[in-house]
Amino acid sequence: MATWFLSMFEHLADHNPDKGALRLTARGTLKFGSLATAGIEMDFVDVHCPIVIGIIGGLLGSFFINVNTTMMKYRKKYVTTTTRKLIETGMFAVATMSVSIIFISLG
Repeated sequence: MATWFLSMFEHLADHNPDKGALRLTARGTLKFGSLATAGIEMDFVDVHCPIVIGIIGGLLGSFFINVNTTMMKYRKKYVTTTTRKLIETGMFAVATMSVSIIFISLG
């Protein structure tokens, strides 16, 4: 990751606006092949989508961990008997099935 950012900053520093759009090259990246031989040419704009997806994924992961921690505190405090554990499991199964059915019917 650090190599990629260094490469991006070097490219931004070396960019000549007279040459047109900002292009990303294979300089400073991990070498799993050559971009020239693959016939792939990436614009600087093409990099934004994976960055946004990474940010959204990180935020959703953080939210999931927060909700999971809160639920575990709740479960330790209130779900102590076998009957409550069975009811909680059933409610979770029904909620999961309902959400799945809703998404399937919408799609």
